[in-house]
Amino acid sequence: MQFKPEMIEAIKAGRKTQTRRLCKPGDKLMYRGGVKAMSNAGVVGRNHRARYQVGSRYSMCPGRAKPRVGLIRLSAIRLELASAISETDAIAEGFRSRDEFLGYWHALYPDLDPVLTPVWVLRFELMAKQP
Repeated sequence: MQFKPEMIEAIKAGRKTQTRRLCKPGDKLMYRGGVKAMSNAGVVGRNHRARYQVGSRYSMCPGRAKPRVGLIRLSAIRLELASAISETDAIAEGFRSRDEFLGYWHALYPDLDPVLTPVWVLRFELMAKQP
């Protein structure tokens, strides 16, 4: 999973335990065993392949084809609009406030309206970090 260098530092320091990812056309939230519990959730893309799965581990990378700098494990997934972020969630994203997060989000995606943009909210824990 790719993160900006400043977000990798926040993860390693324990300040970031959530990330938001754009919901792509065709994405669906699926539940293992038909049980609608967040502990069994996964995101399946249009090609029917799992994009994110609770309990799965993902490499933290500072960019495409860059070496892994750590390992995270997803603990929960939910769908919401980018603008629906709470103060508590903004802090879990590694920011001091909701406004600071929304400013960062707008800099990343200047052409997207956060009021209309669905995102996957991925909660995770740091499993291992490389120096």
